[in-house]
Amino acid sequence: MAFKEIFENPEKYGFELKKNDYYSLPLFRELKVNQSIPNLAQWALRHNSSYKELKMHNPWLRSTKLTVGKNQDYFIKLPVK
Repeated sequence: MAFKEIFENPEKYGFELKKNDYYSLPLFRELKVNQSIPNLAQWALRHNSSYKELKMHNPWLRSTKLTVGKNQDYFIKLPVK
């Protein structure tokens, strides 16, 4: 409860947070995928990203590959660099 109170009222407890102190989400690009990807790590590298970033921003990807069915589309988010 104490942490919640401090986070909600930082000035009251002597914390002066500047805009740079706050976490900001990166900008994302969404890639439409309509074909299976046998190796997501290699796919991420080809799209100027890493497997770690791919998995972090797309937690729905549970495997090391993505199987896409007929007439199916997926959208994968990767950070803009």
